[in-house]
Amino acid sequence: MAGAAPAVITGTLRIGVVNGRRKPLTGARLLVTILDGFKQERLKKYFQKANISVTGLPLSGNARDLYTVIAWAKGYRQAGLHPVRPAPGAVRSVALMLVPSDAGYEFANARWPVLKQKGGPMFRLLAAGAASPAMAEERYTDLLENRPASLAGLLNIATAMQAIFLPTGTPLDYCEELTWSAAGLLPDRFFGFARRQIIDELEQAADQGVFAREGLPGVFHPGATRGFKQVQFGEANVQITLYETAAPPPQHPEWVKIECDMDYYRDAGSHALLEVFPNLFGSRTDPRTIYVLRWMAGKQAGTPEFDPPYYLT
Repeated sequence: MAGAAPAVITGTLRIGVVNGRRKPLTGARLLVTILDGFKQERLKKYFQKANISVTGLPLSGNARDLYTVIAWAKGYRQAGLHPVRPAPGAVRSVALMLVPSDAGYEFANARWPVLKQKGGPMFRLLAAGAASPAMAEERYTDLLENRPASLAGLLNIATAMQAIFLPTGTPLDYCEELTWSAAGLLPDRFFGFARRQIIDELEQAADQGVFAREGLPGVFHPGATRGFKQVQFGEANVQITLYETAAPPPQHPEWVKIECDMDYYRDAGSHALLEVFPNLFGSRTDPRTIYVLRWMAGKQAGTPEFDPPYYLT
């Protein structure tokens, strides 16, 4: 008599979908697609709810277990995560964010009086270098009203930077002044100046595995002398580039020029798998994409929620 077939090991995914206000998405018909690590479709089904459990996903103990989970709804941008590895006999949570295809910015929590009351290193940096408090507010309000994408990019990066812990303080603590020109504040990056102590802090953080050193920073950042890329998340990591030969402001010779940005993906594999689905996240310079990716990456990693002071609506 033949022996009994070995039991199939499976896992469960609990998928939660939120909107650009970081609240459960309601009123949308969601199409959820799940691929296993060999790109075999395991699920493609519509749901009318924001919290979905998918059971019986087979686990083989190899690359097949590296699932890709993607959600889409009409009128919304697709969102996806890879790799997602279910645990045998357990429930693995997956958090996705869907925002409208033409999502706009809601800056009610990013108005100057609100930020001023909150204080902290972000407000200090926004106010730095102005001739007076009134001029600082005017400069910021102009950015909010006339270049909202650049403000969103700045808020994304600053929020992410203040959640990175160097041996002493955070990268944002070392930033002293922003470059407020159109070329200094872009939707995907900002330039400014930081205290030179940040160099030693970043080098130590790289030794501890928090950052990876960029081998040839000047290739993609002409004039750059050092580059450090955060490696904590699968998506939307902070990259800090230093220009040690650039002239600092005459009154602050101890400062160093700095460029801060966020990349979509840490590795080409995640990028390739998710981009199989067209128009997944849109333009590479879109801060709305970074907002979505970093929020999802933080949830995936179990870190405190990414919460820049604005929403997508």
